[in-house]
Amino acid sequence: LRTGQRTMDLQFQSEDPYCTIVTHPCGPWGNWSRAALGKGGAAAATMLEAREHDRPILKLVARAVEHRVGNSRRVFLEHPLGSEAINQPEMKPVKDMILNGTLFFIRADGCMLGYCDADTGNPNYKPMGFITSMPVAVDILEKYRCDRSHVHCELEGSNSKGKRTRLAASW
Repeated sequence: LRTGQRTMDLQFQSEDPYCTIVTHPCGPWGNWSRAALGKGGAAAATMLEAREHDRPILKLVARAVEHRVGNSRRVFLEHPLGSEAINQPEMKPVKDMILNGTLFFIRADGCMLGYCDADTGNPNYKPMGFITSMPVAVDILEKYRCDRSHVHCELEGSNSKGKRTRLAASW
């Protein structure tokens, strides 16, 4: 992680990107993780271990957001709607920026953004949350809420390309 931190810092210094897009691991923080925790036993222990493993990444994400926003740059983060990542202590700076209006939280649904099952073609509902410093993104993405005009593919089981939940996690 330290090597990644140094690499990120060097890239920010040398490239100074106007917009930084972050997609951090969502598995330990999403709705399915709560199901594993609710099961107890080995499933819960595995999920708690994954969460502890992911905490330094959350801290790095928060640090990157603070740095970019502090340098008058833009950020864009994606995660599943209902993710508990934003409520973790490591993400407090990001949550505080949402509460004070520096960052915006946007809800959109994957089915309206083109997410669909590779075999059936049915759209994946996949409710998503975006956090950004770009007010224009709010105007654009808020329009992508499910209109209920179609049937959704259940994100369970597998299709010919692999596990549907894993496939739905890619952009």
